[in-house]
Amino acid sequence: MRYTKKEVVEAISSCHPAIEILEAAFVEPDAVDPVSMIADLQSHGGFVAGPPFANWQTFDFADEDVTLEIDGIAHAETKASNPAGSDLLRLVVWLANHGSQRTGGLREGQWITTGNWTGKRRAPAGSSVTVKFTNAGVVSIRFAEAISHERLSLANGPHEG
Repeated sequence: MRYTKKEVVEAISSCHPAIEILEAAFVEPDAVDPVSMIADLQSHGGFVAGPPFANWQTFDFADEDVTLEIDGIAHAETKASNPAGSDLLRLVVWLANHGSQRTGGLREGQWITTGNWTGKRRAPAGSSVTVKFTNAGVVSIRFAEAISHERLSLANGPHEG
């Protein structure tokens, strides 16, 4: 079966602004071969979804602007785009059709991400990251402070030998 764009849009329950957290198993993740990247889940370390975006079904994502801030300082300001272009629904239609042939299809409740709009940015421990879309909304995360071994030891209390 081949799904149409209309069928795929009707099957999607909501659309959200999001942040993907990267966490690689490699010291230099950009220097490893493609098979190793796949084995490392493409450096996927976490996913933060913002509130649902109303009327996304008729929105032209090519007109969306996005700003990524770390501790209130803009580190990226760009127009909607990723390496596959700005027609995000085209990517989801492809995934629905490809997935139906290879893995039995997409399932209710699954989350789908459609790519990176701001490039990779490093956010240090303790920092706050906010991504602001002109129309799709805002999503934020605050990373925990780094914990030293001394603090970790004290937090766990005394140990008896």
